[in-house]
Formats: sequence, C-alpha cells, structure tokens
Amino acid sequence: MKIEIPRNINSLRIDVGASTTAPNTSNWIRDIDDCFVIIIEPVLKNITTSSELMSYSANFKNTYFIHAAVDNVEEPEEGLMYVTKENIGCSSLYLPQQHEIEHEEKVTKVSLKYILDKIDWKSVNFDYIEYFKTDTQGNEINVLKSMKEYLNKIAILEIECTTWDEYHDTPKEDEVLSFLEENNFEFLKNCEDSWRPDYGMYVDRLFINKNFLYLKDEVQTEFAPDDRRIALSPEGGLQRSVDVNSFAIAVGGQMVQQQKDFKINNYYTFKDTD
Repeated sequence: MKIEIPRNINSLRIDVGASTTAPNTSNWIRDIDDCFVIIIEPVLKNITTSSELMSYSANFKNTYFIHAAVDNVEEPEEGLMYVTKENIGCSSLYLPQQHEIEHEEKVTKVSLKYILDKIDWKSVNFDYIEYFKTDTQGNEINVLKSMKEYLNKIAILEIECTTWDEYHDTPKEDEVLSFLEENNFEFLKNCEDSWRPDYGMYVDRLFINKNFLYLKDEVQTEFAPDDRRIALSPEGGLQRSVDVNSFAIAVGGQMVQQQKDFKINNYYTFKDTD
C-alpha cells in the first residue's frame, strides 16, 4: 500500500465506516476542491455502492478507498464482520443484539497507524488531519487507540459515542467520553442530522482537539445533504426516481456481482500484496 496525495491537496479527512453511500465523503468532495479523503470500510458492498454514487464528482480522484475494518492491532490480521440485514450500515465487528444478521464476512483488521504510515508526510501540504469521522458500531475507542502517535494530529473528530447496548460487550458512553477527555478532546457540538427520537439524543457528536482550538471556526463542518434523485428501472417495472440511499439498497448487490474484479485506481484491498 502506498497512499499518494496530489500536490494541489491542502487538507486531509478520514472516513472510518462509510456505510452504503459514504454521505460524509460525498459531501466533502462535492464542496471542497483541495481536500483528500481516505475511506476505510469493511463491507465490500458498501465500497461498491458509495464509490459508484461518488464517481460523478470531479473530485472523486481525491479519494482513496481501503477495504478493511479498523481495529487496535499491531499488524493486519483476519477478523469477522457481522453484516446486518435491514440496514447494512449497522454491520459491526461486535455481535449485534438488536439487528438481524444477514451473514458473516471475513475481513482484514488493520490499525490506522499502519495506514497513515503509508503517507509521505514530508511531501504533503498539511501536518494534521483536518476532520476525522468514525462510525463503527461500537469500536470507536479501538479505532482511536489504533492511531497511536497520529491521534494528536486530529483537529476535528466526529464520533458515535454509544450504541445503547445494540451490540454485545461494546464500551459504554462514559468510557468513550472519558477516553476523549484524557486525550485532549473537548465537546464542540451535536451533529444535527443524527437525532435519534427513539433514544431522545443525538447519535453523533463533534469534538475538537484543544491544540487546534484556533481552527474551530475555520474547518467546514456543515454541509447540505445529498438530495440527488437517481432513475431506478426495476426489471419488468416502471422507471422511478429515488434518493441515493434507496438506490444503493436496491441495486447494491447487483453492483457487486457486476464488479467481482473490482478495480479502481484509488482502491486498496488486503488481497493485494503490500
């Protein structure tokens, strides 16, 4: 693996757990021309659908997809992913207790230090990670621990702080918040689009590294939603216009079948040779 970042790039964002449409990355590359995004996603179907939906963007070239699960491991190793049925975005390394499992997938687990070491930091136009988002259904502390010395390079952090016991043996909210406080992060604001009425709280929250407080009003954190409509033509049915999430759910499996030898220039799988 070698992550080559173009000379015109001035900032780095990381998206851990992209789900079916990678909404964060999609918005970032739509609105920020000089931003490079590393996306790490363990479910191949999600990589296929999200990359397909983003390929229209002129800035799609500024992305790097990695098929893996992030965990606090020393070297890449094999793990087991529980892929959920109703909402594939609820898939996790942890055993679901409130989500039906569709199937289990073997996946490579890798640390973020391993990935970030593949960047030539002396040749890029930035020395910190502008925005880091993690949504891994319970594995957030291990994701952050896996960064090692890179953890203090994060300026803005978006994180899911609890899974409300939807998975077996995941860290509690107070454990996550204590870890963030111990590592110099302070609460910034809630992510408005993550409100969960069933729990009466916001799912995702933003934190800022105290060493980067000067960036508080400079880093773009608000983006318009992806409101594109895509034509869907079911076999034997009438064509209709659907939103990106509905499109990904409807044709995701078909996309994977059509791309068994999934090859794009900015994609890495650990089936490849390092």
